Order: sequence, then structure tokens, then C-alpha cells
Amino acid sequence: MDWEAIGAIAEVFGAVAVIATLAYLGVQVRQSNRLIDSSLAESHANAANEIARLLASDSTAATIFWEGLETDRENIAIEDLRRFDPMIMLFTMSAYQAHRQNDNDALMRADWILQFLGFKQWWRQYRNTYNQEFQNYIDSRLRRL
Repeated sequence: MDWEAIGAIAEVFGAVAVIATLAYLGVQVRQSNRLIDSSLAESHANAANEIARLLASDSTAATIFWEGLETDRENIAIEDLRRFDPMIMLFTMSAYQAHRQNDNDALMRADWILQFLGFKQWWRQYRNTYNQEFQNYIDSRLRRL
């Protein structure tokens, strides 16, 4: 066997090694993406659980939360608004993160809150806290109701 043949065989082995490496990297990237998606879903679930846990463990917070959603803001005591607003902010920040990460499932699960007068009024007051893209997204969801 001459050096040319040995060089050709080495090139074939090199090409096979490159293809195997690319296939391996493809599998690793896919697994990494699944892990990230799972982590994001868990993060959104934890935010929702935090709100649910607060409402389940504190009857005053639950009363303020539901009163805030169902009542005109002008008819709610300022002390109650000071507790309601951060609760809705926590909920909305979770939706904002889901929007930034294109987690449509999490966003659809958050739609239930949009129907309430208290959320609509809160959104008008605090919408500028969020970037224009998210504002447009929530505004479009509200128009569909």
C-alpha cells in the first residue's frame, strides 16, 4: 500500500469521525433543549403555585385577591390595593417570562385572569411596566374577550 492510499483511508476515517461527532452534538443539543424547556415549565408552575399557596394559606390575601379581580378599583381600600397589585404583578411577571420564552402553553393557562374587571383596570395602570411586545400581546388577548 502506498502513501496515497493510506492518506485516502485516513481522510475517510476523519470524515466518519466528523460525522459521528456532529451526530453526537446534535443529540446533546436536543437533550439540552428538552432540559431547558422542562426547567422553564417548572419555573412557570412554581410561580403559579406560589400565588395559589399564598391564597390558600391566607384567607385575607384570598379575599383581597378575588375582591381586586371582581371589583372596580375605585371601590377598593388603598390598603387592599397595595396588597392586590403585587399579587397581580407576580402573576403577570410569570406570564411575561413565558411570553419572552415563547411558552404558549403557560400563556394560555394564564388567560383566565384577563376576563376580570380588576385585571383590566390594573393592566391599564401598569402596562408600561412591560416592553411594547408584551403590551401588544396582552392587549390583543384582551380584545379577543
